[in-house]
Amino acid sequence: MSDPTNICLSCGLCCDGTLIGFVQLESEELSPVRKLMEIEQTGENGMFFLPCNELSCNGCNIYSQRPKACRNFECRVLKSVEKRS
Repeated sequence: MSDPTNICLSCGLCCDGTLIGFVQLESEELSPVRKLMEIEQTGENGMFFLPCNELSCNGCNIYSQRPKACRNFECRVLKSVEKRS
């Protein structure tokens, strides 16, 4: 399980609310993300609270379409695995 993708898909700590309480969305993401889940509008931007409704026992249901903040997040576990690779 040294592949970082496998770590992210099986862990879920960033999605279950353990590490983060919400995900901030940029204005250009609102429409595509709104098609995938319920979001809160915050002015021109949006957000959704964690735990994410798209997290299941099998991992993230929208992993290939996840918001930018989710794609860019790197936890210490991921950084540690990437450092060893």
